[in-house]
Amino acid sequence: MKILHLIEKGPGLHQAPEGHLESLLWTLDQEEQAAEYVALHKQKSQRSWKGGRILGMREATAEEISAAEANSAVRKGNLVVQFEPVREYNGRPGVRWGGKRRGSMAYKSLEETDG
Repeated sequence: MKILHLIEKGPGLHQAPEGHLESLLWTLDQEEQAAEYVALHKQKSQRSWKGGRILGMREATAEEISAAEANSAVRKGNLVVQFEPVREYNGRPGVRWGGKRRGSMAYKSLEETDG
């Protein structure tokens, strides 16, 4: 399984009218967009505080991008990660930061697991 780890510090998490959660605004490459699970972290040293099975990705609306421009804490990408929240991962709350990107400036990382 591919887990997409993201640092989510700003007000970029919303509940969609359909009931799923959306994390915005991200710049993600094709491989990152193919992840099956997302783990949102406040810091890489802490387990994720929110996460779940990715339902899809969509391009942000002009309104979402305009609102983000006023808030410097929100990333300046244009993708929205849509996911169904899951309380536990492998029987434990939260997921440890994984993947190759661990430096102080890393705000995203992709991890491949066996489970």
